[in-house]
Amino acid sequence: MADNREFIAKAQPTQGSVHVNAPLTNISVAYIQSQADFVADKAFPIIPVDKQSDIYWLYTKNDWFRDEAQQRAAGTESAGGGYSVDSSNTYYCKVYAFHKDVPDQVRANADAALDVDRDATMFVTQRLLIRREKEWHDKYFAAGKGWKDYTGVAGVPAANQFKQWSDFTSSDPVNDIKVARMYIKTLTGFRPNTLVLQEEVFETLKLHPDIIDRYKYTTAQVITADMLAKLFEVDRILVSGGVYATN
Repeated sequence: MADNREFIAKAQPTQGSVHVNAPLTNISVAYIQSQADFVADKAFPIIPVDKQSDIYWLYTKNDWFRDEAQQRAAGTESAGGGYSVDSSNTYYCKVYAFHKDVPDQVRANADAALDVDRDATMFVTQRLLIRREKEWHDKYFAAGKGWKDYTGVAGVPAANQFKQWSDFTSSDPVNDIKVARMYIKTLTGFRPNTLVLQEEVFETLKLHPDIIDRYKYTTAQVITADMLAKLFEVDRILVSGGVYATN
């Protein structure tokens, strides 16, 4: 009796058996943040020092701000005065370090798409950038660091508060920055020249109707940091966009 079963011919070799997957030589995927997102060294200048620890001079501010000039009669000595300097302030430069081992065996055995020496350099650089940015952020963006703290609130603002800028209907970021700018001028005698914004705040301001309304007849461009700097009357705006993993 004849066998009526069907037999399906399968071409050999198959597509999968003639190729062994190998790493691509001209692409890999990594998570390397742009150094432009780290702004600690841009907000404050780097000051070279000769010693790891030392003192620095602090002039007494009010000695320079007082009104002490007096009328002077002919032949008499003019009113005089002076200023004091405080030498009790000290600094200490902490040393932070991080490394990534690259054994010779690993380097010799690495595929073409992996430049282990370059990757190690970038890996260490990112770790140190994150360390510096986070410490700077924790010191100068936290409350109670010697300046007046203004807090954005969702409800009705009280003293030293303002309406959150994400409330596009009720908030007034231009006036809020003016208040902060004039506070610093009154406190120090200097107009602030730099505004640091977290990236989320910057993106919110770009969409704020009050800001868009000021440019809608002059440009069709997206609101930029330079445009905001001119509006807020500061020399520059730095957008802090670095991220780090809390685990």
